[in-house]
Order: sequence, then C-alpha cells, then structure tokens
Amino acid sequence: MKTYDARGLQAEQYIPLVKQIANSMRFRVPHSIAFSDLMGQGLLGLVEAHVHFDSTRGVPFEAYARVRIKGAMLDLVRQECRATCFAVPYYEEEHWTHDDPVAARASARQRLSLVQKTIAPLGTNVCNVMERVSQGCSLAQTARELNIHDRKAARLRDKAMARLRRAAC
Repeated sequence: MKTYDARGLQAEQYIPLVKQIANSMRFRVPHSIAFSDLMGQGLLGLVEAHVHFDSTRGVPFEAYARVRIKGAMLDLVRQECRATCFAVPYYEEEHWTHDDPVAARASARQRLSLVQKTIAPLGTNVCNVMERVSQGCSLAQTARELNIHDRKAARLRDKAMARLRRAAC
C-alpha cells in the first residue's frame, strides 16, 4: 500500500532520482567514498526535501529534491575530506602521536613537509599563496603582497587544494 502525505507527495517514487544523482557523482568524488554511502546520504537528502518542501513557492518537488539530494551528498564528500580543509592530507592517526608535545610539534612539521612536497611541483607562486593563506592572510592581501591579480591568487589556491585533495583521498 502506497502512502501519501497531506501534500500528495510520495517520497518512494523519487528513489530513482537519488540513484541517478549518485551515479553522476560517483566518479567525481574520492575513491574512499563508496556508492552506497552516496546513496545513503542522498536518501537522507530526499527525506529532508520531503519534510521541508513548500508547494506554495511554485517550485516543482523534483527540482527542490534534486538540490537537497545533491547537497546531502556533497556534505558527505566535505565531511570525508575535511582533513584537507587547510591542506593537511589525511593519514592514519597512528602515524601522528599527540601525547608528547615534542612529538606533536614534530608531527606538525612532518605534515607541513608533506603538504610542501605535494604542492611544490606546482611552482613557487602556488607555494607562496598557500603559505600566506595558511597564515591567515586573505586572498586579496596575498595577491597584493605577491603583486598578482586576486583571481590569479584564487586560481593558484584552488589548484593547490585540488592537488592536496587528490593526494589525501
């Protein structure tokens, strides 16, 4: 027996939409994220869409659900790769010990060294941008200091982050 809510929506009929979106994303996300995880998050996004949908806004449910489903999947990707939010690739926790302050400083140096080795082939401009951004400088300030355009600084940062994400996953 199929059940409909007061708005006449049946969430079950949109499960193929979740599968379609997961299929389109599966090759654009890190290999560490399983298809089943994308599907699970997508189904949660579908439920969220079903709960929060407001038909009075004039937006078709499918369009609204598509955005919520994809957003839930992207949240999963962000969560899985949050170790690269500034640029420290994720490695097994056992490699880094935090009990001893001296060891913690050494592990921080090791992580920094790994980041530098990962982005070094991209050139000195990329390294300079990432160094200043990691120190808390804005992109605009970094661009002024390096005498480059803001957009170029953003492209260089994005290039470095993409390489670090690939290295981390």
